[in-house]
Amino acid sequence: MKYSMRKVVSLVLAIALVIAGGFVPNATKKAEAASYQSCLVFQTSSYYCRDGLDSSNHGSVIKQKTTEISGTSCKDATIAQSKKKKTYTVSVSGINKCKFSATEIFNLLYVDTNIPISMAKKVKITNLIIKFDGKQVKKISKPYITPEEGSSTVQAVAINSYNDDVKWSVASKKMPKKNISITYTIQFK
Repeated sequence: MKYSMRKVVSLVLAIALVIAGGFVPNATKKAEAASYQSCLVFQTSSYYCRDGLDSSNHGSVIKQKTTEISGTSCKDATIAQSKKKKTYTVSVSGINKCKFSATEIFNLLYVDTNIPISMAKKVKITNLIIKFDGKQVKKISKPYITPEEGSSTVQAVAINSYNDDVKWSVASKKMPKKNISITYTIQFK
């Protein structure tokens, strides 16, 4: 009886060591998320804005610097991780509550996601359709995709006046009067 009890204890200890040692396939590999978030980010020359997902100022309304503008709202999207192409729309509304100057322009306009930058080569974002007040003002088939210095997540950029690689001219855009939306297609490889 003692001999068989030792065998059982030895077998249990061996199994425990195998599991603790990480020999179970994919036990220690961090799983990718099943879904991610996206939002419309913008900043104007007088700092009306909607901040990105990783900002402490990110919220559900438009702000001027850090002051919330009442009567505004933002619609985000949940992105399913899929090998099939999927289309999503993110938007901000209540632009009419902002007091734009006569020379107001966009410094930034893009789709922000919380997809880690380490996955940038595993995701394809195409066909950014930018609408002001429900009317298409620009379609960008192959938008500029970060990585930029300091970025930790994937972004599909329409306007970035701080980056010469982004081609859409900031000065040529009229400001919207009511809302902005960006529809985009995303596919995971």
